[in-house]
Amino acid sequence: MTPRTPVDMRQGATRRARRALLLLLGVVLLVHLGVAWASRDGLIQDDADSYVRLGSNLAAGHGFVFEPGRTPTSWRAPGYPVLLAVVFWLTGASLTAARIVSAFIWTLTTLITYALGRRVVGDRAALLAAALVGLSPELAGLTGLLWSETLFTCLFLASVWTIVRWRTDTPSWPAAVAAGALVGAAVLTRSTAVVLFPLLWFSAFTSAAPRAQIGRTILVTVLGLTILGGWTARNYLLHDQFVLVESNVGYNLYIGNSPDTPIPFAWQKAATLAYDERYHAILGGHSKESQNALLARAALDYVRENPLRTAALALGKAFDFWLPDFFIARNVRAGSFGPAYARAWLAVLVLTVGAYLLVMGMACRHAWANRWAWSTWFVALVLILYTVPHMLVYGASRYHLPLMPLVMILAAPELLRACQRVRVGGREPLGRRAGVDAIRCPVPPC
Repeated sequence: MTPRTPVDMRQGATRRARRALLLLLGVVLLVHLGVAWASRDGLIQDDADSYVRLGSNLAAGHGFVFEPGRTPTSWRAPGYPVLLAVVFWLTGASLTAARIVSAFIWTLTTLITYALGRRVVGDRAALLAAALVGLSPELAGLTGLLWSETLFTCLFLASVWTIVRWRTDTPSWPAAVAAGALVGAAVLTRSTAVVLFPLLWFSAFTSAAPRAQIGRTILVTVLGLTILGGWTARNYLLHDQFVLVESNVGYNLYIGNSPDTPIPFAWQKAATLAYDERYHAILGGHSKESQNALLARAALDYVRENPLRTAALALGKAFDFWLPDFFIARNVRAGSFGPAYARAWLAVLVLTVGAYLLVMGMACRHAWANRWAWSTWFVALVLILYTVPHMLVYGASRYHLPLMPLVMILAAPELLRACQRVRVGGREPLGRRAGVDAIRCPVPPC
């Protein structure tokens, strides 16, 4: 029998890794398609209702409006409504088709998680991270809910993967153009993606050859800002005022910075707006976009006049942002997945909270053990930059969902090590820092 050479072993490992990845992607797609089918009778509520109305009116040729014949709006970012408009135009406004598209988007997000994870934690841990993302009860539930998190998480994670990849691989000019379009699309899906611009420059200046990165980084920045600027210019011409992406910023600022905004749980202020005399006095019959500017001014005046309470509110809103998520369980209870599943909300809550606490604990453990690694600093910077805007506005726990794939990537090596420890009877099979190298299969980087 001919002995196997190292090349044969590497090729065999590569084939096994690819088969495992394809199997995982197939399972993830089936799970998300199952969620799409199970939620076919679900109610369209809250933000999902506005996305569906905007997408339906776009598909019907009425423009970016909530109601036909009304003035075009900027209340929502255009990215997700445009996707829904394409789906509705092709399928006759089928909500089931929109959910099926969401299933494929989450499968793509799983693949991107794997590609990013290989550069951060190694091959085997990357496969586990991809499984965590694809099969997470928090994220799987979003397939049944027509919310922008589905598209935004995919675009945001793809942009982060591009930034991390470019730190070691000098991109081609066509790749830089594609990356600029990707970043611009992410920002137009949710304005908090503007954090991608400082991340892009941080990666360029900390790379092995920063001078080689500068030209392409400038191109990505200019193209991304150009795409964003086109929408901003449209908003200015339409409303005669500056609106970067969406005009609900003033509304959100007012909720997060008012005399009776609670600490914590600042988002609860939204439920009391109907009884807020100050709020109604500010509105005074103005259009939504004019109301945005007036509410923003009132909120910023309050911030300047009450710095100590503003600081306390900011800490409370950061706490709200990183609370275990109850968004999916609340929607199950409210009938967003259909009346047949409403009673399962408590089981879903226990499952999602338990999974969140486990993943966060493992991620923190890995980050501390590898606290001097560039990847740890980069992910920490992403989390911080993304959290800060919500400390000024408000931070419902749903808003951290697009960050969970990054958290799961950091958690994967510790979870893998824990599984290996169980298999060998409680002994530590790998060194604390072995999560990056020793658990890696010999597969070329993505």
